[in-house]
Amino acid sequence: MAMCFMSGIPLHISETLQSRIGLVPAFIAAVMGKLCFLPFEQKASFDIKLALQEAVINAMKHGNKLNAALVVKVDIQAQERQLTIEVTDQGPGFDYTSIPNPILPENLEKMSGRGIFLIQNAMDHVEFEDHGRTIRMTKNF
Repeated sequence: MAMCFMSGIPLHISETLQSRIGLVPAFIAAVMGKLCFLPFEQKASFDIKLALQEAVINAMKHGNKLNAALVVKVDIQAQERQLTIEVTDQGPGFDYTSIPNPILPENLEKMSGRGIFLIQNAMDHVEFEDHGRTIRMTKNF
C-alpha cells in the first residue's frame, strides 16, 4: 500500500449519513481514500477501516434502529501522531458497560455481538459518551 502522507497537515472530516446500510460501503471507501495521506501501515489501515465500518453500522442498526429519518454523524481528526474518530447516533443510547463478551463459550455461536469487541481490539483507545450514543476511537501512528 503506497503512503501519500503530507507532513504537518492536520486532517478533519465531518460527515452526516442517513441510517441506511446501503450508504456504508461508498462512505467507508471515500473516507479511506482521504486517510491514505496518513502514515499508517497496512494493518493499521485495515484496523481503522474495520472499526469505522463497525461503529457506523452499529450506530445505524442499534442506535437509530435503521430509521432513515435519523442520522449518524462521523467526525474524524488527524493530528501529528493520532487519528480520532467519533461516531454519534440519535438513538436512546445503551449501557456499554454490560455488553456480553463475545468470546465466552455461551456467546460463540451467536450471530451478532462482536462489533464493539472488534473495535476495541482494532483501535488503541475506545470510549463512549452521551449514554453510549457517541463512540470515540483513537489510533496512534
